[in-house]
Amino acid sequence: MPEPVSARTDRASEHHAPPSDSPTSRWAVRLGPPFLLAVLVALAFGNAVVDSFAYDDEAFVPIPHPPGESGWETTGRLFREDVWAAMRHHNTAYRPLSMATLVLDDRLWGGDRRGFHLTSVLLHLLATLALYYLLLGLLRARPPPTTAGEAARGSSSTWVPALVAAAMFAVHPIHTEAVDSVFNRAELLATLAVLCSLLLVWYLEPRRRGLCWALVAVLYLAALFFKESAATLPLLACLLLLFFRAGPTAGATLRRCLPAVAVCAVLGLYFVLRHLLFTRAVEPLPPAGTLGEGLALTLTGLRDNLLLILWPHPLRAVRTDYVAEAVPLAAVLAAALVALVVVARRRARGLAFGLAFFLVALLPVTRLITRLVHAQPMAERYLYLPSVGLAVALAFGVRWLWGRVPRLPVVAAAVVLVGVLTPLTRARNAEWHDSATLFRAEVAAGPANGDALFLCGWHGQETGGEPM
Repeated sequence: MPEPVSARTDRASEHHAPPSDSPTSRWAVRLGPPFLLAVLVALAFGNAVVDSFAYDDEAFVPIPHPPGESGWETTGRLFREDVWAAMRHHNTAYRPLSMATLVLDDRLWGGDRRGFHLTSVLLHLLATLALYYLLLGLLRARPPPTTAGEAARGSSSTWVPALVAAAMFAVHPIHTEAVDSVFNRAELLATLAVLCSLLLVWYLEPRRRGLCWALVAVLYLAALFFKESAATLPLLACLLLLFFRAGPTAGATLRRCLPAVAVCAVLGLYFVLRHLLFTRAVEPLPPAGTLGEGLALTLTGLRDNLLLILWPHPLRAVRTDYVAEAVPLAAVLAAALVALVVVARRRARGLAFGLAFFLVALLPVTRLITRLVHAQPMAERYLYLPSVGLAVALAFGVRWLWGRVPRLPVVAAAVVLVGVLTPLTRARNAEWHDSATLFRAEVAAGPANGDALFLCGWHGQETGGEPM
């Protein structure tokens, strides 16, 4: 059967490799950015690898198990109970694969707490590299250059913006809670599974569609077992196809998206398996407030989360005092973002896709969806996956500047931003070294937060320090 024209076009645009001056320069472009990203992750999060735990890690890591219970038995037990079972709390959070990685770490590192943190830092590095290669593919999705000059410009206008955006993701202080807290590595694992799925859709779908979606379905189930926030994966895959691989007609685009819709069946399988495997009786928690209150917190959370990524201060692990304020202004901002996605879809599809990704990925952790009384309406760890969307928007913004302004100021601005963000990240890592230090910082950031005051006093007494 002849290959579809759309598939040939996709491959031509995605895998076009502009000629370089020499084999050395080609290898430098291929290996240099990943190496630099690894260095940046090490610089930003190297001081997170410490021989101590803080906050929830003290209760969960390593996973409690009876004497003589093997690692396989412990892992099997994780599939039959919620993540808070060790604390005897009534909860329905079900993340067995995330917790299983803690069991693996315990066996691998022999209980050395530095090993747990090192694993989380390495997972963050893998997510950063996956993001870089996804950005590289998206930035190359345009007609091949027709002249040698255009080819030379095209080479740097793909890997440089991808590197800049991935570097910001690598060192951003907003990711400290997800990386520093071993218990919260569920965010890293779920995001890594989503990014790997999107890489499959981008690079494999044009050639081996059936194999691609089969692998995505497997990754989707794993992502859900990592954390429920990965539920939006099929919709994110649809957005990727809609913005970058739309067919000549609406019907053709819909047919291309049908496999992604079919992957949604995995969500049903997840709930069936959860029902069959989850044997612990859990009393359902009451919803937190009315639907209107949930909507208000969702709108203001969207605004404040966006601002927190743009200006990461103050960083707080305890936001139980978060309330909805200036809701009409937040609603206007949300409407403006949606309108921008619609308007920019054709003329600035990278920007539109990035913003749409951010909005969709944030939905599962908003109070409108997660209306449970125990869930914080806003948390920095919730932003790990949504920030991927803003990285996409940033990459396309840098590429737009790359051909319109002198390149030196663009590179200099990127270097300055990385230079500013990296020390902020390291400073926040230092606050996560132990609970007493963390909660003193929490009280300084939110003096009126009763929970932070209580935790600060509690851990100050436990460690022999002076309670506040």
